[in-house]
Amino acid sequence: FFLILIIFISWKIIAKEITNEVYVNSNNLNYDKTTNIINLGKNSLINYHLTSIKTDSGEIDINSKTIDIEGNFYLNYGSDIMKGNQLKADLNFNEGSAKNVNYIFNRNLKINSKFLQKIDKKIIFQDSFFTPCDLEGFFDCPTWSLKVKKTKYSIDEDFFEHFSAFLQVADKKIFYMPYFSHYGSKALRQKGFLTPTTQLTNEVLGGNIAIPYYLPISSQTDIKVTPTIYFEQSLTRYFENEIEFRHKIKEGDILLSLNNFYDRRSQGQIDKGYSF
Repeated sequence: FFLILIIFISWKIIAKEITNEVYVNSNNLNYDKTTNIINLGKNSLINYHLTSIKTDSGEIDINSKTIDIEGNFYLNYGSDIMKGNQLKADLNFNEGSAKNVNYIFNRNLKINSKFLQKIDKKIIFQDSFFTPCDLEGFFDCPTWSLKVKKTKYSIDEDFFEHFSAFLQVADKKIFYMPYFSHYGSKALRQKGFLTPTTQLTNEVLGGNIAIPYYLPISSQTDIKVTPTIYFEQSLTRYFENEIEFRHKIKEGDILLSLNNFYDRRSQGQIDKGYSF
């Protein structure tokens, strides 16, 4: 499947210094023996350890194990898939940058970013959209998403920090968050926000968005708080909240739930209610 590089130099030298690590399959490539650089042609596929890259142009520096692509590229790294252009990185993608990136992260989270930079165990996204929803959802776009000016992601902790973010339902901005952080699906039990959910309800209430917050007390006990904001003409006319206390015992779980609502849809009247 792979075309082993045997261009301009002998088989033994290439097998020792290149083919044991870097594999290239391409319709057309050129190897510069003096600089030890491979110039890639159409339909080039590069494999290096856990990384696979497909492109129609670019160059590989064999000495530094780096790649420079001005045009479009597709990159597979572990379970992550990335598409974009202007990739400048090492072949292991431990460090590098790219522009106009579409990123499928941990098989679920979709990220569209104007600029991506990876430094060791951290990734920085600039001018991005984040969503776990289908890209052609109910509104012919993600049902909900985050529009974020800057995001810092720690790979080891599976921890996201968003700076200057808007929560959007369809393509409408709902509210602004100057700072917002959460853990990903691979993180250990940590306190923080869980994935928000949204739904259309009825003509009176319009729709709602729920933003759960999770707080582990111990290895057997946790609390989850789920505020739900309903939106039609105003975000503050109807509000629900649920607090769940869960404790694991040998025979199963103990679950205590407290619910309350706040309703001021009727002019000059405020209704409140609680259930346990």
